[in-house]
Amino acid sequence: MRKDFIALYSTLAIVLALLIWIMVKLNSFDYRINHIGLMLAELRILNIPKQVTDVVIDEGDSFSLGDSQAPVTAIMFFDYECDFCKLFFVNTFPIIEQRLIQTGKLRFVFRHFPIEMHPNSYMAAEIAEHARLQDKFIEMHNKIVRTDYLGEANLIALAEQLDLDTTNWRSNPVPTFIINGKMYAGIRNFEEFKTKS
Repeated sequence: MRKDFIALYSTLAIVLALLIWIMVKLNSFDYRINHIGLMLAELRILNIPKQVTDVVIDEGDSFSLGDSQAPVTAIMFFDYECDFCKLFFVNTFPIIEQRLIQTGKLRFVFRHFPIEMHPNSYMAAEIAEHARLQDKFIEMHNKIVRTDYLGEANLIALAEQLDLDTTNWRSNPVPTFIINGKMYAGIRNFEEFKTKS
């Protein structure tokens, strides 16, 4: 009788562990990315013609990969909390990097575009730019797009994995403006804008 109880408890423990593993997997980034990929394929969204509009955009002082003389330049505006942006960077970008960027056919420009409904995306963009100042933008970017949680403690932990100095990355947040291709940090009054115009 006691052996039956031990067998029953062992079975229940295994089932419970399996259920916990499934719950963790269902909430993981990899699962969400794969689920989004399947959803897009099933709905054939990737085959719908995309709207194309002529625009002129100054890329400013953004991080870029690829030859500055590449015949094509792509500028992507992205949000670190956007699952579709993450889907692109995890699944598609590595192929683009290997076949187009590394072969000199494309230069890829990274532009942050955190939206209001994604408050942690602002912090992620800030720490990615802080990493850029230490010549580790792409390494930090890759870590950010592969993580589920963008809270401050987790972002600092990711940065520390790259040996980044994080002592002052949030100590002096100030607005930054790019005017005619030059970056101006700090609060600016009307007169300063007028003199730059």
